[in-house]
Amino acid sequence: MTESNYVPVVASLEDVTPIPGADRIVSASARGYRLVVGANHKAGELGVVFPAEGVLDLQFALAAGLLMKHPLTGAKLDGYLADPPRIRNLTLRGVRTEALWLPLADFCAAVERAVRSPTRPGNEGFAVLANLPAPVLPDYKDGDEIGPIELMPGALAHVDPPDYFVVARKYMPPVTADWRKPDDRAPRPSGPLTRAQQAAAKVRAAQQVAERLARQALPEHYNTPPAHRAAYHLPPGAVVWATDKLHGTSGRDGIVSVPSTLSPWKRAINRIAAIVKRQPFDAHVRVNGTRRVTRIVRPLRPDQTPDMRRDISDWLAPRLRVGECVYYEIVGFDHGGKPIQKQRVSASKGGETATLRAAWGDEIVYAYGCAPDGVPIKPGHPYPHAANLAQKPQQRVFIYRITQDGLELPFENMRKRVAEIGAESPPLLGSWQHAPSMTKAIGDDAHDVYANGKSEDEAAFVRDATRETMRRARDLAEGIARPPAGVPSSLDPTHPLEGVVLRADHGTHLGTTHVVCKLKSHAFGVLEGYAKDRGEVDPEEVDGTSPDAE
Repeated sequence: MTESNYVPVVASLEDVTPIPGADRIVSASARGYRLVVGANHKAGELGVVFPAEGVLDLQFALAAGLLMKHPLTGAKLDGYLADPPRIRNLTLRGVRTEALWLPLADFCAAVERAVRSPTRPGNEGFAVLANLPAPVLPDYKDGDEIGPIELMPGALAHVDPPDYFVVARKYMPPVTADWRKPDDRAPRPSGPLTRAQQAAAKVRAAQQVAERLARQALPEHYNTPPAHRAAYHLPPGAVVWATDKLHGTSGRDGIVSVPSTLSPWKRAINRIAAIVKRQPFDAHVRVNGTRRVTRIVRPLRPDQTPDMRRDISDWLAPRLRVGECVYYEIVGFDHGGKPIQKQRVSASKGGETATLRAAWGDEIVYAYGCAPDGVPIKPGHPYPHAANLAQKPQQRVFIYRITQDGLELPFENMRKRVAEIGAESPPLLGSWQHAPSMTKAIGDDAHDVYANGKSEDEAAFVRDATRETMRRARDLAEGIARPPAGVPSSLDPTHPLEGVVLRADHGTHLGTTHVVCKLKSHAFGVLEGYAKDRGEVDPEEVDGTSPDAE
C-alpha cells in the first residue's frame, strides 16, 4: 500500500550549514524536512526527499548504493541502510534528521538500474534486460511528488500491460501486515436456498445497502499530511491554529439520513409526501465509526455487552443534532484499565534511547491525565472530566472536527460547538498569521507560486513564510531549546508530546474550507521507530481488523 504521506517528493536543498567537527557531512533542509547530506552538495541543488518511516524498494536501494549488505550474497557494501531499507528519525553529530535526500540525477539513474535488474521480482531469467530501452521518467520539478512510475510499454518484454515501479511506501512491520490481512469469508451455501435462507439473504442485502449509505453520510476522516508538505499550501494571510496532537484511537459519530432503513411502503409514502414538502417517516439513524470501519448503531443483542466505544457513542448520541458528524480521539484507558496507547523504550544502554528512558522510564503510558480505575464515560452521565469529580477519568474524548449537513465548521465555531456538547477540544498551543504581508496578487495557493515560479521574489517570500510557520510549529512540538528527550504533553507531564496539528481556515473565496497538517516531535518519531522494530501492533494501523474494531 502506498500512502501519500510517504511518497517521495522532489525538493531543492536549503539552509546548508556546516556541522562543527564534521568535514564530510553538513546539515540542510528540503521542503521543511531536516537533513544531513554530503559536504559536496550545495544550496539550490535539486534532489528527492524520502520521509522517515517510509521503506525503499529493495532493488532501488541496492542500485542507489544505500544498502549495508547485498540482499542475496550478504557481501558488505558501502551504504548504511539495512534490509528492509527503512528511513528513520536519527540524530547525527547532534543534528536531527527526519528524511533521506538523494540528488535527482542519482535517483533517476538508480530507478533505471533497479527496474532492469535481473534480480528484481518478475525479471528472473531475462538476460537481455540490459539491452532493453530505459524507462521514460518525467521532467521532474521542485515540489513534484513521485508516485508509482509507469514504465514504458515494451521496456520489459514480458510485461503486458506495462509495469509500475513504486520507489517507496509506508513501512509496516510484518506483524502489523498480518493483522491487516482480510479474514476468510464463510463459504456460500450450495444448492437451492430455503425460504428462511432467502429471507435472511434479503435482510442482509438491505443491511449492506444501508451500511454503504451510512459510510457515505459519515465519511472517513481524511489522511492528515505532514506539515513539511502541506505548509507550502497554506493560504497567505490565514490564521494558523496549533493544537496538541493526541496519541489515542480515532472515533466518529453522526446522526444522518439513510432512507433505505425505512420499509418500502414508508419510502413510497415519503416520496408522495415530498410533493408537499413533508416526510412523515424519519429516516435518520445513528452511525458510528472507528478510523476505517463505519456501522449503523443498532440495539445490542442479548449476547453483547457495551464496550468503551459503544458507551462513548451512546453518550454522544443525545448531544448531536440531525445532520451533524463529529470526529474525535479517545485517550487514556479502556473499560478494563488497559492503556489505549503505550510504548516501551528500547533497552539500549546508549544513544537517544538512553536519554528517552532516563526522562520517561522503561514504559511510556499515554494517560493524558486519566487513570486505569478512573470514572468511565457512560451514557446519561456527565462528562467524567467535570471539575466536580474528585476521581480521575478513565478516558477522555477530544473532538477535533465537526461537520453539519456536510459542511465543515470553522475552527473557532467547532470549539464552541464542542463546549456545547460537553466534551473537550484538543488543547490550543498557539496561533499566528501565515504570510501576513503577502498580497492576493500571487494567487490563493502558495504552492503555485513556489512550484511554478510566477516570480522569484514571490517564491522566495513563500519559502521564507513557510520556514517561519515550520519554525513556530517545531518550537511548540519540540521546545525552543530542543531537549533531547522531547517536551511533556500539555495535558500530562508523565509522557512526551506526540506533536502538533496545524489548521488554517480559508476564506470563502479560496475554494476549499481549510488546510490541516501534522508535525510529530523528533522524540516521538524515535520512539515510534523502535516500537516498529519490536513488532508492536499499533491499534490505529490495524483498525478494522482487530477485535476492538467491533
